[in-house]
Amino acid sequence: MKCLHILVVACFAVFSISCAGKEAKENGTIIRPNSKISSFKHVDGLRLSEFGDSIGYISLKLDSNELIGKITKILPLQDHIVVFDKNLSKGIYIFDKQGNQLAKIFRDLDSPTAPYSIEDVSVDAEKGVLYVYSANQNQVYSFDKNGKYLQKMQLAKGYFSFVQKIDDGFLCYREIDRVEKEEPFHNYRLCLLDSTGLFVKGWFNTIRNPNFTMPNPSVYFRVNAASHEVYFQSPYIDTILQLDAKEHLLKNFAVYDYNSNNYSRRGIYTAHTPDQYLTARSSSCANDEIPLITDRFILGEYTVKGGRILNYYYDLKTDHTVSGNGFKNDFDNIYVTAGPNYCITSNELITQVDNQRMLDDLEIMRETKEIDSLKIVGKKKELLNQISQNPETVVLALIKLKHE
Repeated sequence: MKCLHILVVACFAVFSISCAGKEAKENGTIIRPNSKISSFKHVDGLRLSEFGDSIGYISLKLDSNELIGKITKILPLQDHIVVFDKNLSKGIYIFDKQGNQLAKIFRDLDSPTAPYSIEDVSVDAEKGVLYVYSANQNQVYSFDKNGKYLQKMQLAKGYFSFVQKIDDGFLCYREIDRVEKEEPFHNYRLCLLDSTGLFVKGWFNTIRNPNFTMPNPSVYFRVNAASHEVYFQSPYIDTILQLDAKEHLLKNFAVYDYNSNNYSRRGIYTAHTPDQYLTARSSSCANDEIPLITDRFILGEYTVKGGRILNYYYDLKTDHTVSGNGFKNDFDNIYVTAGPNYCITSNELITQVDNQRMLDDLEIMRETKEIDSLKIVGKKKELLNQISQNPETVVLALIKLKHE
């Protein structure tokens, strides 16, 4: 469970500062703290019953001969669920809450209403609109919740790696320097574009700050559309950037370095300015009692003091991995994954059943002749049979959240 400890620390790294001081607009990605847990209760993992009322499962019903690999993103879209598989099928699927496939979006070089490639996807949960970024064309395609094409928009020539829709435009991240030098955002890693796709502002000038690096490689990028909070995750560093939603100012930073050899400084560091952020990995930018709340996790409001998250900091002197083995599902002992692809709405957490761990469990039970014992009954037995017959089966777990 060492890797799960790390995952919990990283997940607790954000939830918007604005939520602590004033009401933030709720659009399905922001939830209010609903429980106060002052310490990590169980050494074997974060138990779903601590924050969930119940759990249910839906098997995704794909069209024939279609496969979904490792899910890159799960996104809520009103009463539908969006699944993005960037690696195997390289497509986007829209399902209802019963798992029926309603639509799919794939690249199509010949269609004017389909992207040439799919680099990133985001949603406006309130409006029921899905936004697909095509890096080859540098365009954003929009679709309704049933997959119907709406329109496409040309973005400023930026060669972006990730593009996320926010209320008043797009927030874009660049890993590579392929922009022509005359472009206004040539030197910026993080860029804000307006609703027409034109450059508004950039952050982290790599010329002015040559030592600055974003998490790389294999970075994962997500934006909370309501708070404009930016979350980067890589195999070694988690970074949280908070934007002022109205002034477009970068207000707060936090970084978690998994690879640090200085164990006393391993943890969350926060800063108020880009210059402080640039030194956060080498020195603790003490930031007393600043509330951090995240759309990626749900167990209440937490504060940072002395550069560390209170109550959720662990000694990481032993070897570890960032991948995470999943939540401790004490509802029915079915293995579920713990991100970073899962999503949270105001009412539920949606994640994926871990097929490989289920199959490993099945093999052990067969060897010990426990397959028909009371240790495996009900829904777990049903899912084990389903997954063993078809290991490519994709099952989502829906955890209903507790509310005070």
